[in-house]
Amino acid sequence: MKNTTKRRPVRRWYISPADFLELRHSCALSRKACAAYLGVSLHTVRHWETGRHRVPWSTVRLLRLLRCGDLGAYRA
Repeated sequence: MKNTTKRRPVRRWYISPADFLELRHSCALSRKACAAYLGVSLHTVRHWETGRHRVPWSTVRLLRLLRCGDLGAYRA
Protein backbone atom coordinates (compact mmCIF):
# COMPACT_ATOMS: atom_id res chain seq x y z
CA MET A 1 0.00 0.00 0.00
CA LYS A 2 1.34 3.40 -0.97
CA ASN A 3 1.63 6.15 1.62
CA THR A 4 -0.44 9.09 0.35
CA THR A 5 0.30 11.60 3.09
CA LYS A 6 2.02 14.70 1.86
CA ARG A 7 5.22 15.79 3.48
CA ARG A 8 5.98 19.39 4.12
CA PRO A 9 9.00 20.65 2.24
CA VAL A 10 12.01 21.01 4.49
CA ARG A 11 12.96 24.64 4.87
CA ARG A 12 16.65 25.10 5.06
CA TRP A 13 18.22 28.34 6.12
CA TYR A 14 21.42 29.13 7.83
CA ILE A 15 22.98 32.11 9.51
CA SER A 16 26.71 31.80 9.92
CA PRO A 17 28.38 32.37 13.29
CA ALA A 18 30.02 35.50 11.90
CA ASP A 19 26.65 36.84 10.73
CA PHE A 20 25.14 36.16 14.15
CA LEU A 21 28.02 37.98 15.82
CA GLU A 22 27.58 40.92 13.45
CA LEU A 23 23.85 40.98 14.15
CA ARG A 24 24.47 40.96 17.91
CA HIS A 25 26.98 43.79 17.60
CA SER A 26 24.60 45.82 15.42
CA CYS A 27 22.09 45.60 18.28
CA ALA A 28 24.79 46.90 20.67
CA LEU A 29 24.42 43.85 22.91
CA SER A 30 27.10 42.13 24.91
CA ARG A 31 26.96 38.35 25.12
CA LYS A 32 25.46 38.60 28.59
CA ALA A 33 22.85 41.18 27.54
CA CYS A 34 21.98 39.14 24.44
CA ALA A 35 21.48 36.01 26.52
CA ALA A 36 19.26 37.89 28.98
CA TYR A 37 17.23 39.49 26.18
CA LEU A 38 16.64 36.15 24.46
CA GLY A 39 16.09 34.19 27.67
CA VAL A 40 18.91 31.74 27.03
CA SER A 41 22.15 30.96 28.81
CA LEU A 42 25.45 32.62 28.11
CA HIS A 43 26.78 29.24 26.95
CA THR A 44 24.07 29.08 24.30
CA VAL A 45 25.11 32.45 22.84
CA ARG A 46 28.75 31.32 22.83
CA HIS A 47 27.81 28.11 21.04
CA TRP A 48 25.92 30.08 18.39
CA GLU A 49 28.92 32.36 17.84
CA THR A 50 31.36 29.49 17.51
CA GLY A 51 29.12 27.47 15.22
CA ARG A 52 28.70 24.60 17.64
CA HIS A 53 24.92 24.98 17.41
CA ARG A 54 22.70 26.48 14.73
CA VAL A 55 20.96 29.71 15.59
CA PRO A 56 17.16 29.35 15.70
CA TRP A 57 15.34 31.46 13.15
CA SER A 58 13.17 32.95 15.91
CA THR A 59 16.32 34.28 17.56
CA VAL A 60 17.45 35.97 14.36
CA ARG A 61 14.03 37.56 13.92
CA LEU A 62 13.95 38.86 17.49
CA LEU A 63 17.37 40.48 17.14
CA ARG A 64 16.39 42.01 13.80
CA LEU A 65 13.25 43.39 15.41
CA LEU A 66 15.33 44.91 18.21
CA ARG A 67 17.67 46.42 15.62
CA CYS A 68 15.26 48.94 14.06
CA GLY A 69 12.16 46.86 13.61
CA ASP A 70 13.66 45.02 10.62
CA LEU A 71 12.31 41.47 10.56
CA GLY A 72 13.97 40.63 7.27
CA ALA A 73 12.67 38.26 4.66
CA TYR A 74 12.96 34.50 4.80
CA ARG A 75 15.95 33.39 2.74
CA ALA A 76 16.19 29.82 1.57
